[in-house]
Amino acid sequence: MDIIKKLVPLKHRYPHAVLAMGNFDGVHVGHKRIIDRVIGEAKRINGTSIILTFTPHPIKVLKPEVTDLLITSEEHKIKLIERTGIDVCISIDFTSIADMRAEEFVLEVLCNYLHVQKIFIGFNYKFGVGQHGDAKLLRQMGEKNNFSVGIIKPVKISGEIVSSTKIRKCIREGNLDKASGLLGRRYSVMGNVSRGCGISRDIDFPTANIYCDIEVTPPEGVYAAYAIIHINNKRPVYKAVLDARKQNSKFFLEVYIFNLKTDLYGKTIEVFFIKKLRDRHKFQRREDARKQIICDATQARKILEKYDF
Repeated sequence: MDIIKKLVPLKHRYPHAVLAMGNFDGVHVGHKRIIDRVIGEAKRINGTSIILTFTPHPIKVLKPEVTDLLITSEEHKIKLIERTGIDVCISIDFTSIADMRAEEFVLEVLCNYLHVQKIFIGFNYKFGVGQHGDAKLLRQMGEKNNFSVGIIKPVKISGEIVSSTKIRKCIREGNLDKASGLLGRRYSVMGNVSRGCGISRDIDFPTANIYCDIEVTPPEGVYAAYAIIHINNKRPVYKAVLDARKQNSKFFLEVYIFNLKTDLYGKTIEVFFIKKLRDRHKFQRREDARKQIICDATQARKILEKYDF
């Protein structure tokens, strides 16, 4: 997948552009339905499948008082989009287009820069200043500018419409099985391994310390987990146990990966939450912490044997 971080003319580089646009936070099953249609249409016309997304999240710019919003970091979101098989992901600075009227956005961005042939959007998608842009406007302008518009109906699971709002609620409440169902994948977070103070290594259980650039987080505690280490084009999977908590206003993980002694500093790790084992507890003695980690690891191994990955 090609990743583009600014608006550049794409007419000759990516012919017959088929586009989906939106923030795609979480990249859930509703988003995937749209992406699948984009990929299918691009293949049908021998064109290029493109995702247009924005950073920061538009709500962070338009309503800066809103907090507890992001399900995925920018890096994680792009990785998830890449896994769908899309050809191109364009992630542009939302502040550069925040003041554009809907009509101006269509003409300047969609037509003059991207030269779209077809656009797919969700049933309730809005854009432009005041969110005056919608499916009706897109179709009207498409008739004049030689592009067509496909509207994707809402995706329902167990009778309820899938949305990022519902997923946020599930994550906050610790209902990660339901969140995973709405996401269409096991709930996960991603971050780079940073150096810690070495306490876990001193008690023979070295951990990967990860700060995650997300805002919506599951309850603090110890979890059985899987970990994927991103090394070049390889993504080895390991069983793990993790301690999750808020630290320095960020979501912080200490991940003990079973049967791995490789230096992970600077590596990108994606951690998949499987089941909560217990609430967090601060130990006064290192030996007590060591005994508890042994117990947690034993319990996590038993749980993870029941989960295919």
